[in-house]
Amino acid sequence: MTAQNLIIIISSLRELHAKCWLIAEGRFADLIDYSQTHDLHILEEANLVIARIVYNSPAEIKLNVNADASPQSIVEALKIGIDAVLQAPTRREEAKLANEASVLEMKLKEQESQVSLAH
Repeated sequence: MTAQNLIIIISSLRELHAKCWLIAEGRFADLIDYSQTHDLHILEEANLVIARIVYNSPAEIKLNVNADASPQSIVEALKIGIDAVLQAPTRREEAKLANEASVLEMKLKEQESQVSLAH
């Protein structure tokens, strides 16, 4: 393992932890902001501590996370994040279809009112 690979792995873990922590805390506006800016303040606030790294087969990395970030809350945060990413296109299409249905409904009501006025 090269130093560059280790840096990439640790950076990815730190970023993933920060995003999961923000989701678990319900701080979605901060999550969006962090995703765009990668503000170091959020990383410090999430406070991921690497307690141990062992580099022999198999590699082991032990992370100490905040007391608030229980394994269950991290799993729930990952579930929400994955759902948000995978379901985004479906939700966008659903919203588009709902808007089109509203427009068609308004046109239908307008035509009905024109027919009733004509009679």
